[in-house]
Amino acid sequence: MRTKLGPLFLCVVCLACGGKQKAADAPAAETSSGGEGALQRAHAPIPMPQPAVPRDKLRPELQALWERVEKAVGVRPPEPPKEGGNEALQRWVENDFRQWLERRRQAVREVEGDTSWLSNAKADDQGVAAALWGYLYEDTASAIRGAPVPADLAADAELLQIYEKALNEALDPFARRAARAYKACITAFGADEKQPWHDWARYCDERGEEVVRVYRLDQPAPDKTSQP
Repeated sequence: MRTKLGPLFLCVVCLACGGKQKAADAPAAETSSGGEGALQRAHAPIPMPQPAVPRDKLRPELQALWERVEKAVGVRPPEPPKEGGNEALQRWVENDFRQWLERRRQAVREVEGDTSWLSNAKADDQGVAAALWGYLYEDTASAIRGAPVPADLAADAELLQIYEKALNEALDPFARRAARAYKACITAFGADEKQPWHDWARYCDERGEEVVRVYRLDQPAPDKTSQP
């Protein structure tokens, strides 16, 4: 049984070590909820707070970042196999799940492209960027964590522990990045409840606390940079 874990573990960790892949095809355009009326976007909107400034009035680099995050999050995990049994799950892991991991990893790398503009960006822009990165990393960690557990592993406490350890090692970097990004978001926006972006600061505070709780992380140290 232990010899069958190799391909499964390889798929779980390939986000961190895979080669370059083709970017996912864009879904049909949808209307975004980013405060810009009927502006059409190529990717489904992500559940962020309403921006204090209409999205189409944000600086171009931030608009582009937002769209890249939507594109990356749009690379959704495949549905679990309909067939039962470990052989069906193994095929699913080695094909559908592996392909999704590689596509998501490449999409995350595209989001982490040119960030040089952030060094001279306003604090509000840095806060929005940090919130977007936090959501992307949290969503990626959550998607990995949701991988189905083979029945034979669930029935064997020792093997299940090994599997969960491998899974956690794959998602831990993303969870930690999410926590740091949310902390940077809070730092950028500050604690003033009257400032126009306070809803975003509160959102980052709540999401950051949830990430720390779910993934059992230490509270990240205050960080003034919003870069990943």
